[in-house]
Amino acid sequence: MSQASRPAILFALEPVLRHIAGSPQEVSSDQPKSSSLRGGIAWSLLTFVGTKALTFIATLVLARLLVPSEFGVLAAVLAFVTLLEQVSDLGMKATVIYDSEKGVTERVQTAFTMNLIFTAVLTAVAVALAPLIARFFGAESHTILFRIAALDLLLTGLGNIHDAMLLRDMQLRLRMVPQLTGNLFRGVSTILMAVAGFGATALVIGYVVGTGVWAVTLWIVKPFMPTFRIAHHAFRGVVTYGGWATVLALLAVFFQRVDTAVVGSTLGTRALGLFTVAQRIPELIVGNVTWSLSIVAFPALAQRRDRDDRSLTDTTLSLIRYTALFGIPIAAWMAVLANPLIVVLFSAKWAAAGAVMAPMAIMFGLVCIVFPLGDTFKALGKQPLMAAVYAVSLPILIVVMIVTAPAGIAAVAWALLGVQAAQSVVWIVLTTRVLGLRLVSVAAMLRPAIAAGAGVAVGALAVRAILPSDSIGPLIAGTAAGGLLGAAALWIFARPQWTELRELAHQGLGSVPFVAPRVSRTPPATPVEVAPIDVEEAVDVAAERLGSGVTKLSSDEVPEPSAKWDAADPRAGPRSKMDS
Repeated sequence: MSQASRPAILFALEPVLRHIAGSPQEVSSDQPKSSSLRGGIAWSLLTFVGTKALTFIATLVLARLLVPSEFGVLAAVLAFVTLLEQVSDLGMKATVIYDSEKGVTERVQTAFTMNLIFTAVLTAVAVALAPLIARFFGAESHTILFRIAALDLLLTGLGNIHDAMLLRDMQLRLRMVPQLTGNLFRGVSTILMAVAGFGATALVIGYVVGTGVWAVTLWIVKPFMPTFRIAHHAFRGVVTYGGWATVLALLAVFFQRVDTAVVGSTLGTRALGLFTVAQRIPELIVGNVTWSLSIVAFPALAQRRDRDDRSLTDTTLSLIRYTALFGIPIAAWMAVLANPLIVVLFSAKWAAAGAVMAPMAIMFGLVCIVFPLGDTFKALGKQPLMAAVYAVSLPILIVVMIVTAPAGIAAVAWALLGVQAAQSVVWIVLTTRVLGLRLVSVAAMLRPAIAAGAGVAVGALAVRAILPSDSIGPLIAGTAAGGLLGAAALWIFARPQWTELRELAHQGLGSVPFVAPRVSRTPPATPVEVAPIDVEEAVDVAAERLGSGVTKLSSDEVPEPSAKWDAADPRAGPRSKMDS
């Protein structure tokens, strides 16, 4: 994009944002990929910490300014907008990532044009349907907010392809700038309007403002001039691939957001507000960290789907191990200390959310285990199989929650956990079939996390039994006891992982070797020294361990994957690829 063609505000802000993000050479897509996975994870998690810290601070402030029913209105509006966002780009964003082309190609231009056209049409439809949706959630008096929120679709469409190119090129440092900037403006504008007495309106307008700033910033850090043309030779492939991506995304968001629809339509906005706040901490700490990891893992795995070695399988097992070791202990901590967490962070008026947060924390712990499996399925082109699982699970979930809704929001939360647990088992079994693994291989990846989670739960439960009050003292004591017993359990039952985590704490996140340990039933062999390696590509790390004095495990290794990416690709068109 030339300087003359840019809006004045973009031209004025560009030097500032470029300084924050670094020069283009620092993050060029042409640079070697030696640290793309590890470095990408580091930048992605840094972005997550920054954006979610801003969101969490804003939530704490707003929880003291607003009442549960106002948060319930926001939850209803976001459920409506989130659902539409899943189909708003026709899978064009995923198409750009998965095709892994360089620069701004005709397929990128076609994806941008189709995305913008469909987003504009969908925005108009959303505005027209706003009264019906508001009536469904029992929020007829807030119809205008649903219409305002529909503008978020158009703003998202303006930034989707720019964001996709940053992900495709693994430019995670640049991507951090619009993410942080958008969330900063979203939080500040929301708080200022809430203080001014705008109530639920502040939440919705602040959300739209944040998206607008995000889109503008993306055009600055990843500029290109749209031609607004559709290349006919690329059209069929883009639409075929994008169609599968849209179907899968739509089913997934239905599964993730149907609880909001059930609670809001059957129990009212106050119950929905409590339900939303109960999910906020588990989603923030566990769910979003897993999502941040997935952002980096999927492009890296997609680049390796045609390789003949075990890098895809090894990396999948390693992702399960690391995400479980993070998610399960934290989920156990939140489940046991749910009541004091809610009261201390959000005040006593939200105390009823504690009974909901316990099962929701466990559910997000399960999600943390199986979430990486979705990236593997997408890298292997298994979207139809993923869509089938969601298509079967979704009606079961809806029926179970409707049946349990009269018993209250806590019963709905436990029902949601039950369905998620069953689905997690299905994902794990399917993964072993697709990759040619044994269940014992996956179980070996989960053993350290289960040991640490059990220790955390025992320590926190002991403190709760002695100090049952929902105040900051028992919360701190329970956290300390859980942390100590969790670390002790990891040291006793999973010594290699304890040693590895201790070394990683000294080396830093960028040194995390995403290497799955070989599953063995025999004791480790004598230690051998492993020479340092210069990793040519991110996922190639998955065959070696870093450092010296690392124990070399026995030759009873994880089996070769029996199924690789389908050569008989159901897609059509030149260079089209499958994604979710």
